[in-house]
Amino acid sequence: MSKRLVVLFGIIFLLTVFQLQAQTPEENFIVFTSARDGNFELYRMLPDGTELTRLTTMTGDDYAADVSPDGSKIAFVAGPSWNKNQLFVMNSDGTERIQLTETPSAYYLPDWSPDGKQLVFEATLDGNGELYLINADGTDLTRLTNERRRDSYPVWSPDGSTIAFTSERNGNLDVYVLSLATEELIQLTADAGENYVEDWSAEGNLILFGTNRDGNYELYSMKPDGTDLINLTEHPKDDFGARWSPDETEIVFTTTRDGNFDVYVMAATGTNQRALTDNRYDDFYVDWGGMLNLEDE
Repeated sequence: MSKRLVVLFGIIFLLTVFQLQAQTPEENFIVFTSARDGNFELYRMLPDGTELTRLTTMTGDDYAADVSPDGSKIAFVAGPSWNKNQLFVMNSDGTERIQLTETPSAYYLPDWSPDGKQLVFEATLDGNGELYLINADGTDLTRLTNERRRDSYPVWSPDGSTIAFTSERNGNLDVYVLSLATEELIQLTADAGENYVEDWSAEGNLILFGTNRDGNYELYSMKPDGTDLINLTEHPKDDFGARWSPDETEIVFTTTRDGNFDVYVMAATGTNQRALTDNRYDDFYVDWGGMLNLEDE
């Protein structure tokens, strides 16, 4: 084979690879709840705010979407009212919706385990809000906490060994971590303000939480032992409901700084804060998922 043919075949191969890559772009994506079409539904968009897609069309309200670690599934709660929510899972393009629970109780704030096999969430199965585990197919419901006061906002540590959550068990809303192996419970915050867990970094070295210790709600980071607190947002309006991007370089969050609830993004250090949504409807309950193939839908 001549050198000219070898070069020609090489060029054809490279062009084919580039064409396939252009046909199957993979992107991170953000999911959120919005009332822009009447009731609360789930939407997806790219991290720059483009490619807005409605994912649900249910008659009730849909909230609190959480994307599975591989980006293929979304867990969320839905129901006719906030105190009658049930737990659902669907594909990340909104197809194949499956209801995991069906009881008179309410379910809130699901979070996927790092291996994608379980969900942790809050439910009122015994009256007040407690934390539970369930398999991704709806089997093996397990209660994690049993307190008079509410336990809520659970998030999984990246190694799957620990659950961080918010609790009123000591009379104030504070952040705790619970070891699944030993059931050891450690309180991380002890401030007079309210403190809500938001996310646990993929590297495991930081916990993101919201607090009103400065008067309004701000987003803070801290180490998993409760030290090295850093105010990331430092804005006079309320900022809350935050998640790290899969590569931990950015944080998506909800803010009231434009008059209603809107979705913003910022660098993980708190700089370069900018709006992704800007309309008269409320956009909130955000999550950041990884690597959705938009051309496969």
